Amino acid sequence: MRFYLDIIKFNLLEEFAYPLEILAFIIRKLINLGFLLLFWFVISSTNSDIFTFKQIVSYFLISEAVQDLTFTTGGRFGRDIQKKIKGGLLSNYLVKPIDTLRFLYASFVGGRTSVAMYALVTLVIGIYIFPPMDPISLLLFPISLVLTTLTGAGINIFIGIIGFYSPEAGSIKNVYVHISKIMSGALIPLTYFPVLIRNVASFTPFPVLAYFPVSILQEGGLNYDTYIKLGMSAFWAIFLLITSNICWKKAIRNYDGIGI
Repeated sequence: MRFYLDIIKFNLLEEFAYPLEILAFIIRKLINLGFLLLFWFVISSTNSDIFTFKQIVSYFLISEAVQDLTFTTGGRFGRDIQKKIKGGLLSNYLVKPIDTLRFLYASFVGGRTSVAMYALVTLVIGIYIFPPMDPISLLLFPISLVLTTLTGAGINIFIGIIGFYSPEAGSIKNVYVHISKIMSGALIPLTYFPVLIRNVASFTPFPVLAYFPVSILQEGGLNYDTYIKLGMSAFWAIFLLITSNICWKKAIRNYDGIGI
């Protein structure tokens, strides 16, 4: 464990050696968030009886914070794995006496420390703008974050595994990103989806990445709906981590890499 913590620390220091990149990241995030909120401001001005702009601002601030804190945004970890496979760099890690997946994930997390710091700020602002309805949700929210992190890690491993089998792995990753943005509630809260689509989405891992944690924080409590959301999150976290690790080991056995 100490070894992987050192890896995180090393990549953290490397990231802060390039402050202009961090500044560019913050500007990009603010621009994206600004246009998203502008769109929902227009919607809320004609539908104030359904939701208030204050509530929707809080939702998207927390939603973005959740995705950044759990490192699930855009399947970037999976994309990094794909790049290492395509470039032949993965072989350098496989020949070393380390757990390759843990090493790669620790490096990825360490290199996104500024992202997590930005996310903490947006999370606090989002909670301040629209405080939770039930104080108990503040205790349940960290649990949902852990489950979201594990679910996202499992999905990203699967995205990375595609790189072993397809030269078009990047395109497949892009398809996942577009589907995820809609089905996770990152662009439109699932509350406003038609009932049938919302029910179908609830049985997929996508809401675990954004909608479930946000709704647990904003509206959750010790009730049936919260138990269902945490239960589904736990199921997908366990299922995806186990199956992705099994598939990873199988893919590695069939991998013909330079230096192996």
